[in-house]
Amino acid sequence: RMLETPYCIAHALSRLPLDAAEDRAKLQEIAPLVMANLPGDHDTFFLYEPEVGHRLTRHLLDAAGRRREALEHAFAILSGPPTAGGRDWPALPPIRVATWLPCLCAEKADVPRLLALLDHPEHWVRLNAAKALAWIGDKSAIEPLAARLATAKAEADFGYSSRFKD
Repeated sequence: RMLETPYCIAHALSRLPLDAAEDRAKLQEIAPLVMANLPGDHDTFFLYEPEVGHRLTRHLLDAAGRRREALEHAFAILSGPPTAGGRDWPALPPIRVATWLPCLCAEKADVPRLLALLDHPEHWVRLNAAKALAWIGDKSAIEPLAARLATAKAEADFGYSSRFKD
């Protein structure tokens, strides 16, 4: 149920009419909470399609006029030392904020900063940057991604353990 609850909340909010300025103002207030509770499933990366939860959350952040602000907050955390939350955005660790990238990055202008994150020391940041690049679909990202894949270790190279958990 952990993934279902934030999805249901985002889905319900997405179905509300946001024609009135007061409704959009309330959505602007809760936008950081919507973003912090972004539903996601790491296994869906292999579908190569944007997830419904990401699309709903992007819609809500766009409707609130705060997607770009959330994106800048995410890049600030991922591109340097951890920072305190900006304005009312939560100060989350990079592995949590990395999951925001596929939701927030939607334009070719985001590609250079996503490519730079492919060298991030945290593997979840690299994975989510690659996921966002795949969903943007800009052909200029193919060569840098292919170069990193060519030098990446195969899963088997990481070793095998017969124990359930090490």
